[in-house]
Amino acid sequence: MALSRPPPKSGRYVRGLDSGGDRPLVAAPEFPLSLAGGERKSGAAETIRDLTSHPWAGSEVDLVLSADHAGQAGYSTPHRFTLPQRRFSATLARAIVEQRRDLALDANAFACRRCLDALMLAPEKLSSMPRPISAWISPARGWIAATTDEELREVVDLSGIWR
Repeated sequence: MALSRPPPKSGRYVRGLDSGGDRPLVAAPEFPLSLAGGERKSGAAETIRDLTSHPWAGSEVDLVLSADHAGQAGYSTPHRFTLPQRRFSATLARAIVEQRRDLALDANAFACRRCLDALMLAPEKLSSMPRPISAWISPARGWIAATTDEELREVVDLSGIWR
């Protein structure tokens, strides 16, 4: 079991994940691969998933393939790459998405709250911005007010922003 080629390079920069002491709010993306049916000993298949809106988008990850046959699990060698991410030309949107990723990877990332506090120092200036930018104000306020992991997970899910 192995990758036939490395995952495509993407993202503008690479972030290392230090699992020591981190408390992820959102689990790493995990999904089944679409493989041809039957009892084949070899073959090739391709699975495509759009992970650009996932909170881990833009993060450096280790891809590990796993297979389970008759209760016997096997794992591939890890392949390190950066998950694809959306590109934002608006500085505020980019900053909030970066803070969202940091918070999703570690609920203890208090620097995120300080950064979002700074972004919200003059919300009246942000409200005069075009609609796409002003749509980020509510999630930023939600992050600042959240006190539990569940509240943080709700605001880390920016599904309404991606539409």
